[in-house]
Amino acid sequence: MSWHSQAGERAGREWARGAPVPSPGSRWRLRSRSGWLRYGLAVACVALAILARATLTPVWGLKLPYFTLYPAVVFAAWVGGLGPGLLTTGLCAVVATYFWIPPAHTFLIGDHGDLVSLLAFLFIGAAISTLSGLLRRRERYASAILESISDGLAVLDRRWHFRYVNEEGVRLTGRPRKDLIGRSIWEVFPDLAGTAFEKEARRAATHGEPARLEFHYEPLGGWAEVRMYPSGAGLAIYFRDIGPQKQAEQMSSRLAAIVSSSDDAIVGKDTNGVITSWNQAAERMFGYPAAEAIGRHITIIIPPDRRHEEDAVLARIRSGQSVDHFETIRVRKDGRLIEVSITVSPIRGADGVIVGASKIARDIGVQRQAARERTELLTRAQVAREEAEAANRAKDDFLTTLSHELRTPLNAVFGWAAMLQTAQMDEATRARAIDTIVRNANAQVQLIDDLLDVSRIASGKLRLEPQPLEPRPVVEAAVEAVRPAALAKGIRLDTGLDPKAGMIIGDPNRLEQVVWNLLSNAVKFTPQGGSVQIHLRERGSQVEIEVRDSGIGIAPDLLPHVFERFRQGDSSSTRLQGGLGLGLTLVKQLVEMHGGTVTA
Repeated sequence: MSWHSQAGERAGREWARGAPVPSPGSRWRLRSRSGWLRYGLAVACVALAILARATLTPVWGLKLPYFTLYPAVVFAAWVGGLGPGLLTTGLCAVVATYFWIPPAHTFLIGDHGDLVSLLAFLFIGAAISTLSGLLRRRERYASAILESISDGLAVLDRRWHFRYVNEEGVRLTGRPRKDLIGRSIWEVFPDLAGTAFEKEARRAATHGEPARLEFHYEPLGGWAEVRMYPSGAGLAIYFRDIGPQKQAEQMSSRLAAIVSSSDDAIVGKDTNGVITSWNQAAERMFGYPAAEAIGRHITIIIPPDRRHEEDAVLARIRSGQSVDHFETIRVRKDGRLIEVSITVSPIRGADGVIVGASKIARDIGVQRQAARERTELLTRAQVAREEAEAANRAKDDFLTTLSHELRTPLNAVFGWAAMLQTAQMDEATRARAIDTIVRNANAQVQLIDDLLDVSRIASGKLRLEPQPLEPRPVVEAAVEAVRPAALAKGIRLDTGLDPKAGMIIGDPNRLEQVVWNLLSNAVKFTPQGGSVQIHLRERGSQVEIEVRDSGIGIAPDLLPHVFERFRQGDSSSTRLQGGLGLGLTLVKQLVEMHGGTVTA
C-alpha cells in the first residue's frame, strides 16, 4: 500500500470515529483562492462588531469594550482562516483602543489593567486564528489525500447513510455523488443485502472489529476487495477493483498446477539468474518457500565455491544452448548440501528472444542420504546403549553406596547398643552412646525417607497438601534447621529475604524440605570458613529462591545430570561426604509438582 493510501486510511478511520467529513459541495468555509472575499468578510465582521458595541455604548459606557469583538474574531477566523482572523483581531483592537479604552478618542492607554486586557484580547484572537488556520489546513490536507488515493472510500454513519464518497469511489460505483450522500447503502445498492459484504459489515459494526473480504460484485466491475474500519460514529469502507488481479491469479494457478505436478524441482529464472518461478518439488528439495525464493538470485541454492558454474550455465543459455544432466552440488536453506542432476533449457519470448531459462533438478543423493540416515541411526543406537550402560553402572554404584550408607550408621547403632547392654560405663560415656545411637538412627531414617519419597513420586502416590502461604517463614525455618551444622563448620549463612515476596500456593512441609535439601548440600560441600547465601525474591508473578555457596562446585560434565537419580560426583565408598545422591532429585520432583522449575 502506498503512503497516500495509508494516510487516506488513517483519515478515513478518523472520520468514521466522528471527525468532520469534508463535503464535496458548498462549504461554510471559503476556499483559499477567494482571498479578497475572505478579507472583505473580515472587514465586514469588524464593522458589525463595532456597530453592535456602539449601539450598546449609551448603556454600558466604556465598560466591556471587547464584548462584541470576540464573536467577530471567532467567526472571521472560522470562515476565513488565519489571515482574516488576525486582521479582524488587529482592527478590533485598534477601534476598541480609540473609542472605549480611557482616555477615549486617543490611542493612549492610561490604566495598567486596560493594557493587560488589550494584550489578552490580542493573544486570544491570535490563538483562535492560528487554531482555525491549522484546522482548515488539516482538513484540506486530509481531503486532498482521500481524493487522490487509488482506492474508493465511503464513510457511513450509524444508520448506514453515506456521509462521504471520494472521487475513486464515485468512479467505481458508477453513481453520481449526489445520488449517494445522505442515502442508505442498502437503498442505493439493494443487491448487497444477504451477501458476504452485508454479513461482514454488520459484524464489524456490531463487534467494533475491522474486516476485510473479497467478493464478486458486478457493479464494481466483477471482483472487489473491501476493508472496513468501524467506530461508534460509523464505518469507513475502502474498496477497489481486483478483477485484473483475479484473472492473473487464475492464469498463474493453471500454469502452477502443471508445474507443481512434477516430482522434480522446476525453477524458472531470467537471463540474469533471478528466480521467477518455483514449484512445490523445489520447495521440498531446497527448503525455500516459493514466496521466499521468487525474486531472489539463483545463487541462494549454489555453494560459494560453485558460483562459477552458474556463470557458465547462463552464458550457454544466452547463446541459445541447453545444459543436459549436469551433476553438481547445491545447498538447501538449512545449509545442507545435496547432490543433484540439472537440465537447463532457454525460454524464448513471442519474438524469439531468449527471456529466461527453465531448470529441472533431480536429487541423486537420496540413496546416499538414506545410507547416512542408517549410519546416524546406528550411531544413535550406540549412544543410547552407552547411556543405558552408564545408567546400569550408576545403579550398581548406587546399590554399593546404599549398602555402605545403611551399614555405616547401623554399625554405630549396633556397636554402641551392645556396649550399653554388656559393658559397665560411666554417665558421660552412656550419654555419648545414646547421642551417637540417636544421631545415626536419624541419619538412617533420613536415608529411608528419601528412598520412600522417590518411590512415592515415581509411583504417583506422593500427595501434596497445598495451601496459601508466605514463602519467607518456610525459608527461615529451613535456614534455622541447617544453622547448627553451618556453625559447627564455621560457615557463614547470609540471607536476603524480600519481605514483599507475595503469597504462593504450596505444601509448606515439602517446600521446607526443598530448601533444606539445597542448604544442606551447600553446607555439606562448603569447606570450613566458607559462606552460603540464600535469596528470596519476587520475579513477576513467581517467587524465586536462590542458594549459592563458596564450596567445591559441580563438575561441568556432571552439571546436566545433577538432578538425576543415582548420579553423584563421587560415588565411591571412600568419598568424604555421605548420602545417596537423591536430595537434588527430590528437590526437582517436588518443585515440579508445585508447577515450578529448578536449575543449577
